Amino acid sequence: MSLLKTLEGVIEGSIKSVFLEEAVEKVADERKAICLNCEWNSTPGKMVNASKCKACGCWLKLKTRVMHENCGLDRLNKAAKANHPLKWEAVLTEQDEDKLDELV
Repeated sequence: MSLLKTLEGVIEGSIKSVFLEEAVEKVADERKAICLNCEWNSTPGKMVNASKCKACGCWLKLKTRVMHENCGLDRLNKAAKANHPLKWEAVLTEQDEDKLDELV
């Protein structure tokens, strides 16, 4: 492989990494703002490392960064055969998120 091709690959990977990081942060910030005062937040009005979704049990700071995840109420709805409206939804399928991870 030529040096030019190697550099092109490094530049392309860097651009995708920065772009994807910014996109993930934007979605995560929007989701965290929704979860902040949600009645299912274990620490209402706060978003700290210990904050969990009482509907699904996930750590909110982590769950909000997973682009193929729905709001925790989705798991509760499936487990309890309930019909709570979701506060936010997945922006990618799990397969699409895996493909993007491979690019970075």
